[in-house]
Amino acid sequence: MLCFVLGGAACGEAHAPVDARPDPLDAGPTIDDAGAPPRLDAAVIMDASMPLDGGPPEADAGPSTPDEVERTFRVMHWNIAGGKENDCATGGITRAVRRFVRERDIDFVGLNEVCPAQYAAIRDALRAQWGLDPDARFAAFVGDETGRVVGNAIYARLPITGVTRHAVGEDRYGIRNLLCARVATLPHLRFCSTHLTPGDTAAARQLGRVMDRVEGWWADRRDTVILSGDLNLQADHPALDAVYASAVDTRNNRNNRGRYREVDDDDPAHCRGFGERTLPGTRGGPCREGGKIDFIFVRQNRIVSGNYDGDTLNIPADCTGVCSDHRPVIGRVRLRIQR
Repeated sequence: MLCFVLGGAACGEAHAPVDARPDPLDAGPTIDDAGAPPRLDAAVIMDASMPLDGGPPEADAGPSTPDEVERTFRVMHWNIAGGKENDCATGGITRAVRRFVRERDIDFVGLNEVCPAQYAAIRDALRAQWGLDPDARFAAFVGDETGRVVGNAIYARLPITGVTRHAVGEDRYGIRNLLCARVATLPHLRFCSTHLTPGDTAAARQLGRVMDRVEGWWADRRDTVILSGDLNLQADHPALDAVYASAVDTRNNRNNRGRYREVDDDDPAHCRGFGERTLPGTRGGPCREGGKIDFIFVRQNRIVSGNYDGDTLNIPADCTGVCSDHRPVIGRVRLRIQR
């Protein structure tokens, strides 16, 4: 059972047709394909990519060159627990997302555990919030292919194109996907959302596939990628050592050797290097302030002069109960993007 939506009608038990509009896409399985997903083995990511640990560490980007532009974006990631906490109801969670977007002036939203009806309701609310045309293509959804579909959703204040879906794993909850899109006016900028399997071994393997794809876009096209998602791994898990840049190497998050910064990794008031908790009611982590498994990552050499920051927010209580069992992550980052 496949459930792919591109800024149009939602899908559920009775499935809407896949949007068949032609769109120039990169190599690899895409959200416009209605066929079966690829086999979930080592060949899932078929594109050439550079190894995560290749080459010397890279610093934050300096001033842009003539063939680059600088832009500041505000991003939100939230696992809304659309079925678990909201029973797929739309009203409360839609109000909560729109309120966060309005109050924080958000440009990109990545959501996990989204029911199709919630995707559509939030899409319509953000279309109004951002003042977008009725036919603007700015959102996408991919379901987990189970009987009661939930999945990942992305929304952008700017029109999107080149939407891709990469299957990175499978578990009893369904297919795990990396959902991404290019910004139409900035073709070397991509926004992605993913949600990995609970359990360290599976999540670590899937994270490797996610980063292979993201790093492949950097190697092949010099694309700047904003990656959001619930990775189901704590920020100091060894699997994330190959993601966090060595500059994040603190007593709270050691042995990092990757190329990425997380928007909340430099807050001295909340477990510097690890970040503020995204799991409410927990006291784990190296600072005993709570667990962090939700993230917004950007490649370090795309961040202009270390200009970024992040935070996590309290969970609203105006849904059917609490709106989620995860706290939202928000971030602001100034990026250097290829023209």
